[in-house]
Amino acid sequence: MSDQASPASRLLLGLAMKVWYVLSLPFAIAIILGSSRIHPAYRVGWFRRTMLGARMFWNKLRVPTGTNYKAHLAMALKILEIPPEVEGDVVECGCWKGGSSANLSLVCRLVGRRLLIYDSFEGLPEAKPGDREGAGYSAGDYRGSEDEVRANIAR
Repeated sequence: MSDQASPASRLLLGLAMKVWYVLSLPFAIAIILGSSRIHPAYRVGWFRRTMLGARMFWNKLRVPTGTNYKAHLAMALKILEIPPEVEGDVVECGCWKGGSSANLSLVCRLVGRRLLIYDSFEGLPEAKPGDREGAGYSAGDYRGSEDEVRANIAR
């Protein structure tokens, strides 16, 4: 949409995108968590998959994250594909407010794995000259506190 679009057009487009975001939920759950590669030992039937996907969506609405719930569903799928006899933990590096941490904790509980979360709680560092990705960010963006993250996961 051009910069010259009317405020009403921008509002309507924003509303349409939010409606699509919600309406696409059952399809995202069915497509992503409907994978036959989920290890059968976890006994995650359609009801549990649907509830996991809905809970992840709800968490995304309540807690800001740098990614959308579909990315969280994809991460959940990858964890659910790991056979239970493979040892290991799940590690998240950088958690901002804890939205993805909350969703990863749901999956880790389901598969019996520990979730280890690492963060400086200082936000992003200052971008270096020539850093294309850092051009749109300021030092300290995506800073959350440990208390916020703990509270959001506990909820």
